[in-house]
Amino acid sequence: MTPGDREITSASSGPLPRARERWLSRNVFAMGLTSFLSDAGHEMATSLLPTLLGAIGASPAALGIVEGVSDVAASAVKLFSGWYTDRVGRRKPAALIGYLFTAAMGLLL
Repeated sequence: MTPGDREITSASSGPLPRARERWLSRNVFAMGLTSFLSDAGHEMATSLLPTLLGAIGASPAALGIVEGVSDVAASAVKLFSGWYTDRVGRRKPAALIGYLFTAAMGLLL
């Protein structure tokens, strides 16, 4: 232990917890990796959407409508799930369901 790494102590309770904990925990890393892979999969599927719509004869306006409906649906789900998890106090099940749903919809596409 170097002089700059002194442990903070209290006269009555002994050592106090360190002020700076490691922020990159296993859970933070796993959620970051999951988010990255989910976004990468979503972007790959989204990049194919104009080709798919063009192959079935849809106009460029149809692409705009599909993207708009997609954005509205995503925002509505985020709004509801944020309110719900704040009320219930448990975010992990909602995140798990959201990422599983994203993966399932990517497979269906």
